[in-house]
Amino acid sequence: MAIATACTSSALIVMSTERALPPLLVVDASTYSVVARNASRSPADAALPPAAELTCDPSDILGCTQLAESLDLGKNRDQDRVAASKLFERACDGRSMRACVLLGHHYSAGDGGRSRDDAMAASLFERACKGGYAFGCTSLAMAYRHGEGVAVDFAKSLALLQSACGNNDPSGCTQLGYVFDVGVGSTKIDITQAAAFYQKACDGNDDQGCANLASIYVLGSGSVPKDEAKSFTLRRKACNLGNSASCTSR
Repeated sequence: MAIATACTSSALIVMSTERALPPLLVVDASTYSVVARNASRSPADAALPPAAELTCDPSDILGCTQLAESLDLGKNRDQDRVAASKLFERACDGRSMRACVLLGHHYSAGDGGRSRDDAMAASLFERACKGGYAFGCTSLAMAYRHGEGVAVDFAKSLALLQSACGNNDPSGCTQLGYVFDVGVGSTKIDITQAAAFYQKACDGNDDQGCANLASIYVLGSGSVPKDEAKSFTLRRKACNLGNSASCTSR
């Protein structure tokens, strides 16, 4: 079995030539810290002020959203997920679609002092999706895939992922690639399609998209040729983006 190794600044990556199917990706509060880091931001959210200048009042809804995220993830301040959840609700009421999605993730996992409420989570994801925030569409798609707060509907989930990926949400592209990689619902496996969506996700710096694409190149499939060097480069990128599984032996 061929083995490739390389040393990065953060870890030693070891790759085998065996390909395992990618993990079933679930967007929920337990994985939100990774997903939110990689999810696309709306133009308004991208213009948020530095953390040191943040306030949280009705005239600064976007600042309130970023402050809530800082509290939720413990970035540059002590973590306080209960306070974060309250601020997400305030910002969502003020029409920050990103805040609505992140509040939804609190409800989906019963986090931040919230009781688990999948229906509430799905409604918040839908509000954000209809409000033009692509990550909301990705989150709603996962609710429809798993029947969390809504009835299972693979067709609707697929349509939502196509919309999210088309609107440049990297996590949506990863999820869409997964649909074609393993054949979710009635979708037939199409590794060429899967690789294309994973590539778009990886180009948008989604670590899981890079990792899943790397796994395809290990052995190659269909029109995707075997390319161990490319696989290794992709795993290194995934590792550097925070995908710990790509930094260790496979």
